[in-house]
Amino acid sequence: TVFSSDTRYQYLTKRIGIQDVYYFWTGHGKEELPENAWKILDENLKVYPASLMLFPVEPKQKTVDQLGERRIRVLQMDTIETPNDQGDYFERMEKVIRALSIE
Repeated sequence: TVFSSDTRYQYLTKRIGIQDVYYFWTGHGKEELPENAWKILDENLKVYPASLMLFPVEPKQKTVDQLGERRIRVLQMDTIETPNDQGDYFERMEKVIRALSIE
C-alpha cells in the first residue's frame, strides 16, 4: 500500500498491483494541513501500513517531517499534467522513470 495526494497515481499503482490510498490535501502538502488530516492519516495507518506517499510536487518540509515521524517516505513524482520550466515532456518522463527505480 502507498498513500498519494493525487488520483492520477491510481493508474500506475493499479497497473503494478499496489493499493493506493488517496488523500485530498490542498496544494499536495505545500500548505498547512488541518489537524484532522493527520488524525485521518493516523487512523488509516492502522488499516493500511504504508511507508511511502506520492506527491506531484515537493511538499513543505513540515509535511515531510510529520510524515517521517510516521515512518512514511515522500516520493515526488511529476504527473506531467501541466507544462513547467523543468524540461520538456521526455526529460520530465525520464526523471519520473528514475524516481520509480528506487528501492
